[in-house]
Amino acid sequence: MRHRVQEAAEHHPTVLDLSRLRLEIVAGPLGDLADVTHLNLAYNSLTSLPEWLGYLTGLHHLDLTRNGLTVLPETLGNLTRLTHLYLGQNRLTALPENLGDLTALTHLHLHENQLARLPATLGDLSTLTHLVLSSNRLIELPDRLGGLTALTHLNLSGCRLGAVPESLADLPALTHLDLDGNHLTELPEWLGDLTALTHLDLQYNFLPELPEWVDELPALTDLKFRSPPECLTGELDFRALTRGPSDPGPAHLEEGGRQ
Repeated sequence: MRHRVQEAAEHHPTVLDLSRLRLEIVAGPLGDLADVTHLNLAYNSLTSLPEWLGYLTGLHHLDLTRNGLTVLPETLGNLTRLTHLYLGQNRLTALPENLGDLTALTHLHLHENQLARLPATLGDLSTLTHLVLSSNRLIELPDRLGGLTALTHLNLSGCRLGAVPESLADLPALTHLDLDGNHLTELPEWLGDLTALTHLDLQYNFLPELPEWVDELPALTDLKFRSPPECLTGELDFRALTRGPSDPGPAHLEEGGRQ
């Protein structure tokens, strides 16, 4: 690890790559990191982070993907210049309230954790454009999430949602919405007011059919939908409804299964 730190200081003083080193702990400050803007600690075995990490206030990109993190230090809220924060594939059960202080964030990835709730302060991230929450234990989202008015990409696949969160109605910039693999049985009509949507994934829910207004979304070019077998009659195992980029007209129905 020290070798990589020294090499970065000599050749790439703004980028420090400590990924895939099987690190279980990051002990003590690693020298003068004042110029580091990109820190990559992905694919290690970290279960916690040192408090001093929060004092690297020049960081713009922080990648902590695929470790074993169970908690984040409160000092993380000091990193107010962060634009990209990658925390996917860890074991987080909660997020610090001061995550909302990272107001420069544009990309926040939290997929494949154990989150059952999100702090309301997440709605303060007014510059956020990409939010990935897939494969968590969320059954609802905070109302203040509607404050993410710059959000264009939202991934909620595999999150155990029983209904589409009402806070999404306040996200007019949304172009990509992934809701596949939840427990949805119906879609709210206000979803049809998200006229910027180009990508809508509704696969693997409990929706017996799509409402007519879905086909009236003016910008929609990529629509994915599958009825679960228990909602169907006849010999088909599933139905897939797709509209691809080359088909700007009404979505077409693809059928398949055992005969």
